[in-house]
Amino acid sequence: MKLALVSAVLFAFTGVTAGAAETICKSGEDVRKIEIVYKEAGKQAPCEVTYTKAGQSKLIFSANNEAEYCVTKVKAFAEKLSGLGFKCEEKAP
Repeated sequence: MKLALVSAVLFAFTGVTAGAAETICKSGEDVRKIEIVYKEAGKQAPCEVTYTKAGQSKLIFSANNEAEYCVTKVKAFAEKLSGLGFKCEEKAP
């Protein structure tokens, strides 16, 4: 069930091609954010993935040419957090 939820949420990222898309992962009071920032309107590359934990954000992935790279990395990272007991959901922009 967790994998299906994460897959459904992250599948939605493939349709986002400008601005930012984010997934919020929660476990009790612990909230984490994974965000894809698209650098060019209408394109999935270049892009950056940032991860926010305990109020601290850091760049964890980036791509200049591969359109699906950031989406794939967010999916894998959200699945990892789900395996650690987090519930991840896409947050509307």
